[in-house]
Amino acid sequence: MRWFSAPGQLLRQDGLGVHSWLHVRGRTRADLEAICETVPGRWALGYTESLDAEPLPF
Repeated sequence: MRWFSAPGQLLRQDGLGVHSWLHVRGRTRADLEAICETVPGRWALGYTESLDAEPLPF
């Protein structure tokens, strides 16, 4: 497992090569979309904006 971060963005890589998963989190939808544009591949986005959500710590 490897972790990468930038302001408002967090990425976790599980596994190696073709058998790996990337999990990403963005503080905003724009942060999340920026990660998906930077890292090539086919992304499945599951993003909702909850009014009750606590602020992210990054």
